[in-house]
Amino acid sequence: MFFKRMKYLCLAAIILLPTASAIATDSSKPIVITFLGVDIKERATRAIQFLLSVAGTVALLMLIVGGIFFMISIGNPDSQQKAKRMVIGALAGLIVILMSFALISLVNDFLV
Repeated sequence: MFFKRMKYLCLAAIILLPTASAIATDSSKPIVITFLGVDIKERATRAIQFLLSVAGTVALLMLIVGGIFFMISIGNPDSQQKAKRMVIGALAGLIVILMSFALISLVNDFLV
């Protein structure tokens, strides 16, 4: 019972403290939320860039591996089909990654 009340109290504090600080500050200045000394927007931008770069690297590696599998499987039609599917999947992943990067850049430009 005590932990349930503490959970609700902590949740209320998390929700209400930013609101209370926004009311207490001067409304002409923009509110900057920081976490461990770094702006949350900047931290989110860095995280998104990191995740997109990791996803792009994995997609390029899968494209290279699919190409190698295709070259190795010259006489086997089943292996060629698997390699083709791997290359097509990697290209589709790259397209999705590039489109998500474009969408995130567009949204970030509107927010900043």
